[in-house]
Amino acid sequence: IMNSSSAADPIDKLLERIVKEAELKPIADYATFLQRVFARLVDSAIVLALAFGIFYAVQNFIRKDTGFESDYVIQQLSQFVYAFAIILWSLFYSPILEATGGTVGKRMMRIKIVDPKTLKTPPFRNCAARGLIYLVLVALVILPAVLSCFAIFISDEKQTWHDKLSDVICIKR
Repeated sequence: IMNSSSAADPIDKLLERIVKEAELKPIADYATFLQRVFARLVDSAIVLALAFGIFYAVQNFIRKDTGFESDYVIQQLSQFVYAFAIILWSLFYSPILEATGGTVGKRMMRIKIVDPKTLKTPPFRNCAARGLIYLVLVALVILPAVLSCFAIFISDEKQTWHDKLSDVICIKR
């Protein structure tokens, strides 16, 4: 005859282990969709201003140092400004600032990209991977990048695709 207390022991042990793991898991207050959108708008304005600033500096340099073909060269370069801004964002602005505590927009909105296990600033490699993944999503004709941002509505940890693939989460400070 089986003792009912001995039959419950494995289940009790399993329940105790689940409770302990749940207590160890850090609880995060995830950033909202609107916080992330406003942070992105601020960061976009900064990066676009920087890209256009660089473009106008290059334009002035070209006009000063070249002859009759400067208008043609400037016209061709002007088609590259928005692509340059996306590259600037993905390869420099976002990875460097995220690895040092957050972009200007995220700091203004009081949100931060963190490692989901430690809730600390992720290593630079994760931030760089996140930027590269976002660049690839944008390069795939923008739609995947937009869909990635809406993925926070179906993700348990409110992650975009580029967050999930680079193993980071976005939380409120």
